[in-house]
Amino acid sequence: MERRVIVPDALIFLVDHRLAFLALAALIVGAAVPLAFAWAQVLPEEAPPFDASPPSRAPARPQSRDETRCPKHSVVTIALLVFVTLSYAIQFPGVPRQVGVRWLKSFVPEIAPAWISWGIESVFVLLNAGVAGYAVFGPKNSLRVPLGISAALVLALWVLAHTLRHSLTT
Repeated sequence: MERRVIVPDALIFLVDHRLAFLALAALIVGAAVPLAFAWAQVLPEEAPPFDASPPSRAPARPQSRDETRCPKHSVVTIALLVFVTLSYAIQFPGVPRQVGVRWLKSFVPEIAPAWISWGIESVFVLLNAGVAGYAVFGPKNSLRVPLGISAALVLALWVLAHTLRHSLTT
């Protein structure tokens, strides 16, 4: 005799569809803003299109290579920023995640696709939590605050997005 546990939908999905949409949109936009600030700090600044300074009689001093470069960031911090950006992009609505699951299924055919999907989600959740912890307790640099905020918001997106999307469809 098979025993079934029946949980009412009201206990699992207490969120109204309008509130779920608002929360999902806030998480998506909220996670994108600190990621954009972090990438703006990493990417080099463009030169102004026109030199607006008045002409001077003194010969122009060429800038040294150190003055033209962007500030140094550690390779670890940039790699974590790339990971959080990839994690955010995968969680964005409309991204075909099943393509990656099918690709991984071709390497390990004995594991069910549901377990592969659960494993991928678990890895992304744990690594986003690790990135948030690294941003809080790691070395101080200019990417520390936007990296920590974006990792925390992407972590919240990974944890809550499935429930919010399900509340939208029911």
